[in-house]
Amino acid sequence: MPSPLKAALLVLAGLCLGVSRAGALYDPKPMPALAACEGAWVGTLEYKDYSQPDRRVTLPTRLSATLAASNALALHYVFDDGPGKVVHSYERLEINLDARSVTWSGTTPSDTQVCTLESSEETGGGLVVVALWRNPAKPGSFERYRIALGEDAIEISKEDGGDPAALSFRDRYVFRRPQAPRG
Repeated sequence: MPSPLKAALLVLAGLCLGVSRAGALYDPKPMPALAACEGAWVGTLEYKDYSQPDRRVTLPTRLSATLAASNALALHYVFDDGPGKVVHSYERLEINLDARSVTWSGTTPSDTQVCTLESSEETGGGLVVVALWRNPAKPGSFERYRIALGEDAIEISKEDGGDPAALSFRDRYVFRRPQAPRG
């Protein structure tokens, strides 16, 4: 039989655990457009070929999207890059409308880009944002993202170049929900 002091400590520990667990019940609700993106997607990545800039390459791509915070998605891409060659990529997308920023993060701290939100528009449960990133390591180098998130489609495109008024196509993801097999 535990001593009264041990029993009191166990009760106190249980109350502390209960308080911290109850606090999780009051986390902010997710942005509706981000919550609508959770799940499995199929689509393509189209990109400008690095070796032949006039040529574009399209790869079949799968995406798994999960909420990472109320305003962030964890994105896991799986690319089919030819026979027996499967490539994985991981990103985190955070949209902060109040701070007017979009943050892309990869697997290392150096993979982080904090972009300035140029515009945002809610579209029937979805969200379209446009954000510009100025590369601090390369003065005069810019990237613009257009991100359209919705229940039935995700589209992410990137332009790059030296002048924000004259950026050119770099890559584009287009995803749709997979269709259930017909039986």
